[in-house]
Amino acid sequence: MKKSMSGSFIRKMMIFRKEFTLIELLTVISIIVVLTSMLLPALRNAREKTKQIACANSLKQIGIASASYSIDYSEFIVPCTITASSTTYWYRALSQRLVPGYVSESMAHWGCPSQAIDSAVNNDGIGNYALNRIFAGDLSSADPKFTPKKLAAVKKPSSKIIGSDSVNTWGYAIDHWGYKSRIGLCHNLGFNGLFADGHSEYFSKTKRLEIVNDYNVGAEYLLNE
Repeated sequence: MKKSMSGSFIRKMMIFRKEFTLIELLTVISIIVVLTSMLLPALRNAREKTKQIACANSLKQIGIASASYSIDYSEFIVPCTITASSTTYWYRALSQRLVPGYVSESMAHWGCPSQAIDSAVNNDGIGNYALNRIFAGDLSSADPKFTPKKLAAVKKPSSKIIGSDSVNTWGYAIDHWGYKSRIGLCHNLGFNGLFADGHSEYFSKTKRLEIVNDYNVGAEYLLNE
């Protein structure tokens, strides 16, 4: 009788222990799910921050290439299009200035890591960066506002954006057809800008409308602001 009672007690304890173990397991799983939901946004933000930094470095490289172009072409800023027929864009002129032999036209300097580049950059290619025509000029345009300008004509170059992340521009001009919305908000609803003095900087979405030069604003005002 005692043996039977003892065996019954042990079986009950084993069943209880199994149930308790299941509860423990479910508790641990719940904790893991909660922690994962908390950590994933932070991990995504960290990954995006890395891409933002890589993008800023690419813009700096483009700035160095632009400075090299200006040295060779009487201090003129590289224009958005470098031929009157509008078939050759600025990145064609700069491609061989980005460490010749190491950086090609189709490599990462022409594409923001947070955006998918549509094709290899060529005469008709689509990149993820674009220039500001107010400063860079455009040889395919008859508008005097887009006459190519020299670096010396840009007042306060450390505060003038000459290029940035872009969307829907064919990597051409951030003010193409007058849309400031063509500035690409690629990094946590912000963007990287390249300044006339060669440095790059990150801006939040709210800053976009304050600092991007409008298509309809006179070049004289912008150059002497």
